[in-house]
Amino acid sequence: MLTFINTQTPHSSDVARNALDMIMMAVSMDQPVQVFFMHDGVWQLINQDTSAIERKNALVKYRILAEVFEMEELYVCAQSLAERGLNADALSLQATTLDSAALQQKLALSTKVVRF
Repeated sequence: MLTFINTQTPHSSDVARNALDMIMMAVSMDQPVQVFFMHDGVWQLINQDTSAIERKNALVKYRILAEVFEMEELYVCAQSLAERGLNADALSLQATTLDSAALQQKLALSTKVVRF
């Protein structure tokens, strides 16, 4: 299982976009993938108006991954959400909220981890 851990905000740099491109490439090549959103990476799951900064909203591509490629292995860290005053209801994309113990169990399934 190839694991991607997103830890960066969606628009502060190109890191989140590069992560998404790599995830899309892996999924399109039928690789088993799981994606985690931790720390500031949880902001990638919140719908934001990106017109002012002239960037595309990455949520569209994540929805494509879920709908077209049937990727269901999206996880968000409950502690990271709480630390930012968010909860699962604030998410604009279907992701499973995990506590630290469950997150570690899922990470243990990884054969390769890529952290962004």
